[in-house]
Amino acid sequence: MEDSNSNRPKINNAAYAPAPKAEVPYQEVLVDHFDTDNFRRGLETNNQNEKINFLMMQNKSLRESINKQDEVINTLNKDFGKKLDLLIGELVTNKVYSFRHEEHNYIKIGYTGDLESRRKRHESEGWKYLGSRPGNQQNDEKMVKTILKKSGIKPVPGTKEQYKITPKLIDVLETVNWVGIKEYKDQLLKKDAQLVMDFEKS
Repeated sequence: MEDSNSNRPKINNAAYAPAPKAEVPYQEVLVDHFDTDNFRRGLETNNQNEKINFLMMQNKSLRESINKQDEVINTLNKDFGKKLDLLIGELVTNKVYSFRHEEHNYIKIGYTGDLESRRKRHESEGWKYLGSRPGNQQNDEKMVKTILKKSGIKPVPGTKEQYKITPKLIDVLETVNWVGIKEYKDQLLKKDAQLVMDFEKS
């Protein structure tokens, strides 16, 4: 009697072996450099678990990238805030000023971070306060003194802030809108009537 099993068709088990899983490499995703080709290949796989894992990994990578950018932005904001605080502090405390000494007919222009102390000292030496405003040494005091120098106006020998009052000096200082000059121009030129005449002719 023939073996009944011999008539059964043989099954090729190798043909039914599960196909090897496609390898979808994990790649860090940067917001600014999102790899659309890699993302598309990951979605083209027929294995649902692989799709889910791929999407989860990409989502995690995107979140990490966004968090890194947030950290950078927060750091920049903190640095900007510190610089802004320093700038505000400078504008509030740092001043440029003008004083006049009637006896010597000098004007004193300068910069200070402590106007109250500087004013007391100058007034104790016979200087009359003309005014002040927020400013700094580089963009205000040095700038106006450079303009005066180029105009041929030099400070009193032995000083850096004192200038002999002349119509030309007052004209230049008024042109650059230096503090206290426009408001006191008439008084500054009354020391000598001839100064007023010369100023009107110029």
